Amino acid sequence: YADSKRTVDVTNKEAVAFTQALLKKYIAYFAGKGCTFFNMGADEYANDVYASGGMGFGQLQSTGQYGAFVEYVNEMAAMIKEAGMTPMAFNDGIYYNRNTSSGTFDTDIKIAYWSGGWNGYQVASASFLKSQGFDLINTNGDYYWVLGKSDAQCTEEKAAGFDDQTFQGNDVISDPAGSMFCIWCDYPGAGSEASVIEGTSEVIRAFGSALPGYEQTVSDSTGTVSVTGPALRELTCMLAEAPSVEGAEQVVAYNVTPYTVNGAYTGEAQVSIAVPEGWEESRTGAFIVDGDGSVTKLSGSVRGGICTFTAPHFSVIGLYEAAAGGTGEEIAQETVTLAVGGTAQIIVENEDLTGSVNRNELDFSVAEVEVEFGESAGERIPVKADSVTSGA
Repeated sequence: YADSKRTVDVTNKEAVAFTQALLKKYIAYFAGKGCTFFNMGADEYANDVYASGGMGFGQLQSTGQYGAFVEYVNEMAAMIKEAGMTPMAFNDGIYYNRNTSSGTFDTDIKIAYWSGGWNGYQVASASFLKSQGFDLINTNGDYYWVLGKSDAQCTEEKAAGFDDQTFQGNDVISDPAGSMFCIWCDYPGAGSEASVIEGTSEVIRAFGSALPGYEQTVSDSTGTVSVTGPALRELTCMLAEAPSVEGAEQVVAYNVTPYTVNGAYTGEAQVSIAVPEGWEESRTGAFIVDGDGSVTKLSGSVRGGICTFTAPHFSVIGLYEAAAGGTGEEIAQETVTLAVGGTAQIIVENEDLTGSVNRNELDFSVAEVEVEFGESAGERIPVKADSVTSGA
């Protein structure tokens, strides 16, 4: 296109047909490998030729050729959708300079928003594209990562500052469709293929820690205490003076502090503590010491010698063994009475109980239980009844 070395002339039917035939092979290939997204690119059009005047997209608009670009992008999106994948494109040319007079782009295209433009390159803002009905993927160009390049741009501290709702130009989108990061591996000194792969895994960890819902498990040096929470990097854990826990026969306490790259983490997280040897699991429970020094018992579960619970914050936490005849706070007991052939449902929130049922002395002739976690069905398990009343 206009002497560009890397841009298709979207007004040239022969060039378009060739490009689409070529890309159709790649679309089919990746669809056959089970991919669900295909990024068609569509960015920085002819910028190697036009360095001013709106650059390539500005040239398309000033010459009345922008409608051909809209048509080209929509045709590519249709090919991708026909192959069962979701089309993606970078944001540059989508309603460039907020031009909506040359045609309508397919809003099934997920927009990877990487740049807010610059002087002379007037791309549409993220909020404008959102208003046109697009789902946006935060691909903030400030966070691109160059393997082998050691500078302030490529550090875990830099990556940890990523906010999935803040797009280029400080444009805030409260419901982004996701995030995507550009990782370059051709910088001189990036090293061998093995080092590139290793570096990429480090990059994924660095960026992942900045994303909502990303969880990492950290443990103390003995493996006695572990914490699972967002973006955790390390854990300090020391034995603490055992507080008085109501109804407890034995108590063990730890001063636990998990850390992220930005310092101590004080929010909610899942904690797992090994039950001390010799303790009765059915009588084991967890507790936390609050800021005012009071002790709060916490619900959770004990199985396989591990007590797992959710800590609302971090300070002194630990386990207690209730006195004989008592039970840990986390042990839920419920009596269920069924008519013959009847069913009942018990919901235990936020606990995966599949595979954790004690099978000792189960009576297969009495009843069976279907355990499900989320949308995944668990195993069917017979249960032991303390008594069976005919006709009840």
